[in-house]
Amino acid sequence: MFNQLLMAFGVLCCLLGAAILFGTAGTSDASVFAGGVMLSLGIIVTSVSFGTWLRWRKYLKTKATHNAGLMSDLKSPAVIRPLGLKSSHDRAPHERRRSQRIMVQVAVLLGIETPNQERPPTLGFTTWVNAHGGLLESPVWIRPGQRITLAIPQSRKEARCRVLRVQRASEESFATAFEFDRQSPEFWPIASPPLDWAVVASVR
Repeated sequence: MFNQLLMAFGVLCCLLGAAILFGTAGTSDASVFAGGVMLSLGIIVTSVSFGTWLRWRKYLKTKATHNAGLMSDLKSPAVIRPLGLKSSHDRAPHERRRSQRIMVQVAVLLGIETPNQERPPTLGFTTWVNAHGGLLESPVWIRPGQRITLAIPQSRKEARCRVLRVQRASEESFATAFEFDRQSPEFWPIASPPLDWAVVASVR
């Protein structure tokens, strides 16, 4: 709204300046000077306001494209892409007591629990998962120890978690290790989960 008023003011200055310069009143040096100043001011104001409008329009277009991409990620049925399986024999001894990891990418919504609950959910993607938690890439940094809620839009399942470790993965994402408050092997949409996931489910 302000930019539109600014542009209208610039156009008005241009018209007044042109009227003074080329009208019947523009006979004296003072009139010529005033008309030139008014016309120059109008051109500058109009140019600035028009440039601002173009930048704002580009920003809205970019934001709309980004949001459309996020929605397509959520609606796509192929958000789960198995990348491989890590055997329990390949893990360090202190990790073998945990359930087996599956390298899989799942789109999840991260709800960061804050006192005012004003932060909207953030879209993230898992790197690997197991019955106890997993590792995901988040576009925002979350402090270790922070409570979060994960949700899978397709299944509408939710699980509360605690962030264990955070490390920058790239310029736009953070590798975030998390653990379920309660072991939840059924949370992940895995058709054939490892055998030790069933053991975890039976001893909870």
